[in-house]
Amino acid sequence: LSATAALALVAGSVCAQDCDQDGVPDANQVYRWRAGTGFWGNPSNWASQTGEAPSPTSLALFDGTDGLGQQPYIPFFDGFAGVRGLGVLNCTATFDLGGSVFAVSGDQAECREYLLGGALGAQMTVTGGGQFRVARAVVGDTPGTSSRLVLDGANAALQFRHLDLAPMIIGQFGSGKVELIDTQFVHVGPLVLGSRSGSDGTLSAFGTSEILLSAEVASDVIVGFQGDGFLGLEQEGILSSNGPVSMRIGERTDSFGEVRLNGLSLPQSVQMSLLQIGGQGDGEWEVLDGTEIDTLMTGRALLGMDPGSSGRARILGVSRWGIGGAPLEVGPGGRGDLIVGERSVTEAPQGVRVFVDGVIEGSGEIRASVDLFGGELRPLGFYAVTSGRQVLTIDGDLSFNGTNPLTGLFETGRLVYSLASEDPADSMSVQVAGSALLDGTLRVSVPRQIIPRIGEKYAVVEASEMSGVFRAVQTTVIEDAAVAIPLYS
Repeated sequence: LSATAALALVAGSVCAQDCDQDGVPDANQVYRWRAGTGFWGNPSNWASQTGEAPSPTSLALFDGTDGLGQQPYIPFFDGFAGVRGLGVLNCTATFDLGGSVFAVSGDQAECREYLLGGALGAQMTVTGGGQFRVARAVVGDTPGTSSRLVLDGANAALQFRHLDLAPMIIGQFGSGKVELIDTQFVHVGPLVLGSRSGSDGTLSAFGTSEILLSAEVASDVIVGFQGDGFLGLEQEGILSSNGPVSMRIGERTDSFGEVRLNGLSLPQSVQMSLLQIGGQGDGEWEVLDGTEIDTLMTGRALLGMDPGSSGRARILGVSRWGIGGAPLEVGPGGRGDLIVGERSVTEAPQGVRVFVDGVIEGSGEIRASVDLFGGELRPLGFYAVTSGRQVLTIDGDLSFNGTNPLTGLFETGRLVYSLASEDPADSMSVQVAGSALLDGTLRVSVPRQIIPRIGEKYAVVEASEMSGVFRAVQTTVIEDAAVAIPLYS
């Protein structure tokens, strides 16, 4: 659906056609709202050739540029209403459903669909409780404009349903935003946030809102296809699914996608066939401020898929991310970063695999065995929530070498160690509950303001069992030409 086609939808020339090929000229099916405030079913509130109110085969238009009615447009509903197409264009409108069901049943692009936007952008609020159903939806169709849909269930229970394999696009060529307030968002089919280059799409949930994916058949969620996309939940929100969800974050080159789960008070669980954070573009997955989520995988979970991509997961603020059914792959083709802050947890029973451009950093806990196929560990205290000693904990085994399952090559890993204090009691390290197999490179960094004493020892790796040695050491040269050397015990 191009911006030109979206505007042509309301042009007079279209009315002489039959774009949905149902045998009835469009002129007999187009209804334009001409009231400021009024009931949907009152024919006097509509301008049409039939002199009636819209029927389930109609195209209903709310257009701020047609000179009809006074904004904001406010239609009231007192029972079920349905149309094949709905255009809310260049205006501000509030739909008060009054507990009713309002359905937009059409699924023909550029002809019969739900379109929120136009050359000037638009804002639509749905309130009053009830159910708003759409089969195909576009929010933000015109470059350089912003359109916003607010689904407000704060005063009465509201449900939004997109149950069709036709796509829902938030941010097609312009900026599109959908905001949920105490609303259930029920979805199947493709959901695209930030469709085209230069666009941005946002889906945000607040209060007790729920985003239910793969409600009847699978959802394919793309957060940042060619543009920028954002999916966020806060407060008492819920992200759930009735079946596996494919989620791709930062899909194409130059795209950016972000999923942020911030301060959710209830544990989350989502079935996933794919979780790709950074496909060809940049993707971020953030689990923050006490949020707990399990992604139950039937396919791959990965950070940084293709060369040139970047995938980053941040687990911070006493949060937890569980990956079940598949290993977590960090940097299998592009750049991958797994950041786990103090008192936060990443749990992966199938293990964590860190490839050449992959990094695990922080001072949290990895409840998994970790294999470094060329990847890197960085114990860091940047994400601390206490003033105590910071350690990166691996509740499993740690191996600094192995045969890369993607290439068949034998590769070794790296440990980047930054001295945090002159006092060994405050030094950061990697603590391994199981066995540690050392190999590869130890890189030691000593900040200028820290001057350790000659002969002082600092824990770098601590494990119940340890074998191997670091094959190479890279070290900062400090005063008196002192350098770090590894010792093993």
